[in-house]
Amino acid sequence: SESSSPLSNIRPLEKIDRSSLRDQVLTSIRNAIITGKLKASDKISEVELSEQLGVSRTPVREAIRTLELHGFIEVHPKNGTYIASFDSEELQDGLHVRVALEELALRQALERMNSRDWQKHCDHLERLIQSMFSAADELDPVSDIELDMEFHTLMMDAAQNRILSRSWKLSGASNFIWSLEHVLYPHTKNELNEHAKRHVSLLEVLRGGNLEACLDAIRHHILRKINDIQTVGNEHALQKA
Repeated sequence: SESSSPLSNIRPLEKIDRSSLRDQVLTSIRNAIITGKLKASDKISEVELSEQLGVSRTPVREAIRTLELHGFIEVHPKNGTYIASFDSEELQDGLHVRVALEELALRQALERMNSRDWQKHCDHLERLIQSMFSAADELDPVSDIELDMEFHTLMMDAAQNRILSRSWKLSGASNFIWSLEHVLYPHTKNELNEHAKRHVSLLEVLRGGNLEACLDAIRHHILRKINDIQTVGNEHALQKA
């Protein structure tokens, strides 16, 4: 009978991926920062976040630990947990780390891909850019930033270097994309369109497949933000004075 069937006859169930729950919580906190629901220096409560998100405190704690590791949350044991304040020097350092990683990815991708595969890779990047324009039309900064992160992660993975891809993820370098965009640039349709156009300009150079031109283009694409960081940093300093 069915009741007497041995347990081993039941097809194995898929294990619940606890890391995915942590990632969902992390994404929710990130989106709250992007949309301005959470601002720099805001104090956050592990208990309150778990209640609002309808999850236990464990994935919230894990997400906070990850965000702290990447520098986007500050934990003061005797004082509480806060959204990290604007740190001009640290953000600039993060951009230089991004440049180093993305330059290496470009070098290896161009070395390891034939011209046909490289153009397919560029086609994939172009589809992401078209989705960026759609996000701009819908005034959706969250989707825009997610597409930006996917764009640069795809460039990293094109190197076919698992250690490099792992370093990109573990270092939190991709998070410097969203952490900067929401601080430096207003969430207007015009600015989101300009953001997509900057990726069009980058892709035009990438399609040419010239290594030195590609390296110059990615370097400019990332480091152009340094002047904007310094401007915002000076404004923050004036507000505190």
